[in-house]
Amino acid sequence: MRSQKSVVSAFNSDVLPEVPILAAMKTILILSTIQLVIGHSSNDVANPLGPLMIVFDIYEIKDYQPAFLLTTLGICVGLVTLGERVMQTIGKEVIHLDLPKAICA
Repeated sequence: MRSQKSVVSAFNSDVLPEVPILAAMKTILILSTIQLVIGHSSNDVANPLGPLMIVFDIYEIKDYQPAFLLTTLGICVGLVTLGERVMQTIGKEVIHLDLPKAICA
């Protein structure tokens, strides 16, 4: 029977052995991440778009396309300028994520 320490040290290692279950876990993690990104991105677009649509309504602007383009441009600029830094900070400095921890998160 494995001791508690050996189980914990196995999950804290940077290099996990490549076994079929880990390959399946990687696939599940990728698919769930794609779903999370789609849902989270739609929320990120809706948050700044709401107040902007109120401004468009106050000034009686009926063409909403500039609001969508402005919101999309703002998100793209934010991702390009700070996206990698934010992911590195969360993934390595706040908590070190390896495969089992990422699945649980």
